[in-house]
Amino acid sequence: MLTAASLFPLSALLQPPLAQISRRDATAAALAAAFLPAVRHASAIAPEEEKIRAEAMQYAYAQLAATLQPENWEKEVGLMQVGVGRSTLQQTAKLIDEPLVKSWVADAPSASAAAGELNKHVASMLTFLFLASGATKYETPAVGLKYMGQCRGEAEAALAGLLALGDVLGVRVVPAPPAPPAVQEAPAEPAAAS
Repeated sequence: MLTAASLFPLSALLQPPLAQISRRDATAAALAAAFLPAVRHASAIAPEEEKIRAEAMQYAYAQLAATLQPENWEKEVGLMQVGVGRSTLQQTAKLIDEPLVKSWVADAPSASAAAGELNKHVASMLTFLFLASGATKYETPAVGLKYMGQCRGEAEAALAGLLALGDVLGVRVVPAPPAPPAVQEAPAEPAAAS
């Protein structure tokens, strides 16, 4: 059985004698040894960063979930049909852009599969949105609506991907409760004049 005491002489034999190391290499090794603890400490995620990451994921989820609500989805389809370039889906996709997701998973390599799925669904969502806009302009509105249906499917898959990525990263993404139906009050009756 190898012990630390038996490994020390072995490691000493494996290192070249000091006379064969240049001053530049010795200085670089000393600096690396001096700064290695600082680099390890800097690469650890600070609690503030963890909080910002959690808030960013929650905000992106809430925005996408709100866009998929029936009344907002109708507005999204209407914007696509009239050719307005800036949609809520595009703005939400910027919240989930690929470099941001890569920064989320930089410290958790196990999350790369979930991040890849999320990026794939976001890219597909934007592709179908682009196709829907073009189809409405150059083909028929029915073809545009077909692409918007596929866009909605990819947006729902992106929502599930955000939840999955949050689970892998240990960030609790809370699904937003459905919006309560709008209650319209009956107009007040005018007071009877006496």
